This record gives sequence, C-alpha cells and structure tokens, in this order.
Amino acid sequence: MAGSSLEELASMTVAELKQLCRDAGLKVSGLKQELVDRLRFAEIADDTDALILDDEDDEPIVEEVQEVTADLDAAREARITQLRERLLSEMKQEVEAKDEDEVLEAEILEADILDAEFDDEPFEDDLLDADIVEVEEVYKPEPLSPLDAAAQVTRSTRNVLTRPSTLAVLVVLSLLAGGGYWYYATNLDPFIADPVTYGDRMDFGINSGSLDIEGEEMVRAFDDATGGALQDVCTEMHVTFTGVGHVAVTRGTTSQLIDGSDTELIGAVQAQDHYGRTFLAVEQELEHDLSATFSGKTLVLDKCTTSFERPGYAFDQTTTTWTEITDKALLRSDSEVSLERDGAINRNRAVSYGLPTDSLTEFLPELLLPLKPVDLHSLFGGSLLKTGNTGTNDGWAWTVGDVIQTSGDSGLKVYLKHTDVEQCLGYAQMTLHVVPGSPWPVMQQVDMKIEKPRHDSPTCGALTELVLDQAFPDGALKLRYTMTRTTHTDGTGLIDWGAGYGGRPRAGDDVPTPGDAWGQEGLHMPDDASANQTSREWLLEGGVQCIITNAGDASEAAAAFSNGGYVWRAHDIRGQGAPQWNISWVDANGAGWVIVERTDTDGSCQMVTKGGYDSGDAPDFKREGIPETLSIGEVEQRLTDVDRYPVLASEILTSGELRDDVSIGYVLQLPPDSGDLLDFSSLLDQYREGGVVVNGEREWEADGFSHTLSYAIDAERARMVGWVISSSNS
Repeated sequence: MAGSSLEELASMTVAELKQLCRDAGLKVSGLKQELVDRLRFAEIADDTDALILDDEDDEPIVEEVQEVTADLDAAREARITQLRERLLSEMKQEVEAKDEDEVLEAEILEADILDAEFDDEPFEDDLLDADIVEVEEVYKPEPLSPLDAAAQVTRSTRNVLTRPSTLAVLVVLSLLAGGGYWYYATNLDPFIADPVTYGDRMDFGINSGSLDIEGEEMVRAFDDATGGALQDVCTEMHVTFTGVGHVAVTRGTTSQLIDGSDTELIGAVQAQDHYGRTFLAVEQELEHDLSATFSGKTLVLDKCTTSFERPGYAFDQTTTTWTEITDKALLRSDSEVSLERDGAINRNRAVSYGLPTDSLTEFLPELLLPLKPVDLHSLFGGSLLKTGNTGTNDGWAWTVGDVIQTSGDSGLKVYLKHTDVEQCLGYAQMTLHVVPGSPWPVMQQVDMKIEKPRHDSPTCGALTELVLDQAFPDGALKLRYTMTRTTHTDGTGLIDWGAGYGGRPRAGDDVPTPGDAWGQEGLHMPDDASANQTSREWLLEGGVQCIITNAGDASEAAAAFSNGGYVWRAHDIRGQGAPQWNISWVDANGAGWVIVERTDTDGSCQMVTKGGYDSGDAPDFKREGIPETLSIGEVEQRLTDVDRYPVLASEILTSGELRDDVSIGYVLQLPPDSGDLLDFSSLLDQYREGGVVVNGEREWEADGFSHTLSYAIDAERARMVGWVISSSNS
C-alpha cells in the first residue's frame, strides 16, 4: 500500500482493495469508494505519525491532506447523503418489520446510535461501527504486540474525524436529535398478548368503584349472594368501593401429575369434575379486599321509602377456578364472599361445576366475574396488537388505540364493547392498557349496565330472550371501576393447553346410565329397599304407600295417584324425631302436598298435614316430559363418596353416611310448552327436555354462626351441579 496514489487505488479491483485492507488491519466491508478512502487516509496517517516522530516540518503533510481532501469532497458529500438516506430508510423498515431477524437488526442499530449520541468520548471504535447495517465478514488480524497496539490506538483517535463514515453518522444523529429520534424511541413495535403461565401473579388496586342496583328482584338476588346481609334493603341499592386484590396462577409440583412421566405438564394440579373424576387442571385464584359504603332504600312499616347510607363495610371475595388442560373447559369454581360491618358477618360460599346450560353466565361468560382482570391471550388470541387493528371474540369487539406510557412501560390502549349486551341488555364497555410481557392489563376500566326490560329489543334474538327471561332477575345493574396493576410476578412455565396426559378419564368413564323410566306410569322417582344403597330408615316408597293406605286423611293425593298422578317433588325430614316425607303431587285436575310421618319401625304411619297449590303455583301435568333417572339411593351413594366431593362430604357426612340433619329428595323441572318457545323447535331442543334434580339442605349452629347448606345433583347421571353454604353471626 505504501506510496500508492489515489489513481492507483482507484484502478484496482474490489478484491485487491479488500486484500490491502486486510494486510493493513482495516475493515473490509463497504463499496469500492469506501475502501479507497479507507486505504488513502490510513496511508496519510502513517506518514503523519512518522513525520511527527521525526519532529520535521509539517507543512508538506498539511498540503497533502488539503489535496486529498479536495479530491474527495464530492465523494464525501455523496457518501454522507447516501448513508443518511439509507439509515432513515432502514429505520422506517425496522419499525414495520415483523420478522425477528429484522427487529433484532433494528435494535442493534438503535443501540449504536444511542451510544454515539450520549458517550462522553464519542470517537471510540464502537462509534466507528455505527454505520454498519449490512452484516459482512470482517477480517480479524493476528494479535498485535503491545507497542504496535499502542501505535494503532493513537492512529485511530487522530483519524476518526476525517473518516467519511463517522461524519455521515454525526450528520444523521443531528437530524434525529431534531425530531426523528423521538418517533423512533416512542413507537411501540406490534406484539401478541402473552398467555398466562404457571406461577404468574398480579396485584392490583381498585378505585372509583360503583355498583347501582334497581328493582326488587335484582336486590333480592344480591341479598342471596351475600347470605342475607341485605335483607332490609328494597327496590334500589348503591355501593361505592375501593380496595386491592390479586390474580394468581398456581404452579403445581410433580406430585400433582396423574402419570409421573408427563413431566412437560409440571405446574398443573389434580381436580375433580362434576362426576368426581380426576383430571389435570390449571388452578387460578382471584381475590378482592374492598371497603364499601352502601346506600339506597329500606323497608319501614311495610313501605319502601326510607333512604339510608351505611359506610364501613368490609367486602372480601376469593374465587378459585380449575380449568382442564386438554379441553380448556371449566371443571369447578369455588367462591367465598364475606360482608362485615360492626362485627356482624355474613358469608356465602358457592361451589359450582362448569356452567349450567340455561344460565346467563354461558350467554355472557366475561360477565361471570366482572371484577376479574381480563385474560389478554384468551381475548385477543394470536392477533397482532397494533394501533388501528380490530377484532372480535366471545361477543367482544375491540379496537387498538394509540401508544401510551403506562406503569413505566410503553403500551397500547384498547377499547372494547360487548355487541350482544348492546343488542339485548344495555351496554358493556372496557378500556384496557396492555403492555408486552403482561398476560393481564396493567389498567382496566369497566363501564357496564345490564337491564332486563331491554331484552325484548328488536335486535335481540328469540333464543336470547328466552334465556334472559328465565335466568336474569327483573331490574337493572350498573357497574363502574378502574383496576390498576401494582406489582407483577412472572411465572416459570408455559401452560400446554390441549395436551393429552396419562390417566385422563374418557368421555363415558365412570358415568352411570339411567335405568328407570318412571315417567311412563310410575308414581315417583325410584327409592326402595331393592336398591340397598342408603342408610336412611324410611324411604320415599314408604311415604307414598302411607298416603295410599291413609286415603281417608289424604284423599286428594290418594285419588291423584289412582288416576295417573305422580310425585313431582319430595324431601325427607330427619333429625327432628320420627322420620317424615314432604310429598308434592300433581294430576290432570290439580296439585297439592302432604306431610306424612312414620310412627313405628313396623311401617305404621300417619298424615301430619296437607295443602293445595294455587293455579299459578301448580306445575304442569306432563308425564312425557319426565326423563329416565337413577334411583335416589344410587345418586346418594355417589353424593356421599368422599373421594368424589371431599369438600361437600366434610359438611354433610358423619361416619361415611348422611347426617341426620341433612335432607334428601328430588324436584322435577318440566320443559315449557312448545307455544311458549315461539315454535323455534329446531333451535330449542335443549330446553324441551325436562330434568330431575336430587337436592337437599342442612341447617346447624357452630362457633357462634348459623349455617345453611343447599346442594343439587342431577338425577339422570349423578352429575354434580354444586352447593352453597350461607353463614351469619347476626
């Protein structure tokens, strides 16, 4: 290279120039003009160093530098313009890129620019590399001796100002500092919502919360949910609340696996379904700890006119759900609500299995727990979250808004509304702040109003009208709140939804088959000694025979049984002396009820009391709607299985048998007539079939509280519906 003129270097091929760069320990990337410039300036630097060391006159060097500079002015200006345009073009492409390699390249470029702008000593080797966008092979010379290395560093620091690449970078940086850099730093790359993982947890605060309830039926529904704490409230109620809470996903251990070889599913836990079968599931806990003020109308002297306001309520709620891994179906939910004020405590614990087919919770699944942080991945799936993008899922229509700064991170604002609610019930709207890496929103604003009178809107379908009319109380409900993330703990294992596993029950495993078609001509759901599956001393068979035997005292019921009538509801009464049965009957002429009592173990019995039903309260007489069922004893056997329902068993069993203060019986729920279904027979088959439910209650006192337990289990296949325990110390 020594002594090479500009013309000689220009006449060489690119390969020859790159070889000269390798020999001189210079970079070999770039166009031909860049290689020429690099070699020429390196040669001048060598000559400059030698002259300085010899302490000779430096005028020739100055003249040579000026000459070379003049020769390269045009090339340098063109190169600066080219690099500026190239960097800006690359930057624009990186913002829109979806490919991971392109995003990584953009991040490298950004890091180089930031280093060059803010480094206290900007003219180091890292700045010299800032103009490298295309990745090419770079020659790595053999290690230098200490003296050679020191000399090369000296040349590098003196020559950097004269490099065209460095000047181009400085020009671009000055442009970016004028406005372009702000765009690049605050623009958020599109992202996909992260799914929840085992061990994820988010703590949050709730403020500006308000719940307005109007209508007697709606108020009574909330009174039931709080265990009777609102029994003196009538027609309207208003609640304002603030507080804290958390949502967390349990991470199970290896011991929770059904098959120990399914190590890829570590994190799941074992959970029972409605038949008591064991599956692998994801366990999630949602908890709220709120302070509330209640106001509204209260009943005084049979008039609902007096207003009240009661601050100082503590409202605590904890809900745990188990969702099966393979089908991603809800197996069970366990929710406990506690309302306390001035030492008076009301608690309600409800355990349910899946979602009942005729409930509002299936129609509007996202409204099941309105204070629950939205599962972003379930809502958005694999949709790319980017300003302007839209989509729909489970009735929610969403639109991605602007980039925002939230919780110290760049995020997106997303607007949602529930189209089905708007068509039939009122409105349900949410605003979410979402950030990359969080499975839940860092901020969630909810504004919803549910009003039953709107269910007859012309935009509401006939099936929806039927479901809402049967399942939703009369009245209106309005809810508003803001939920904000306070802390987030990352989980440690992805949930493999859809995965199979060893030991998973199949669809028909351990599901009993109904064998009794008593609806054809039977008098009642089978419950006789031949089943031999109960410890109860007096079965329903004995109670019905008591009515027939004592026809003179229960003549209406006895006549009904002899003329095709049947028992549509019956419950035993034990623990209060002699065993009794409360039996409700119906035939083509009417309906009534009779309580009979066994007076001796030899089968002697007597009628205790009886009565009739008003025409509006009497059930339809329709044998064809009665399905085949198991016997009461068969259902009882599964109900009392400790391994199937361990939580319930602890409340209703003693020594493996039903406690004396636990009742058991059944109720027949017939389908409506076809005329009541607006003749949409093809759409409403699921509502045509009747159902028989085995149910019962228990009442007891313990630890200063009065407790009431109610349970229900399907009589056709012994499918558990759930149970509720209400407790109060007032």
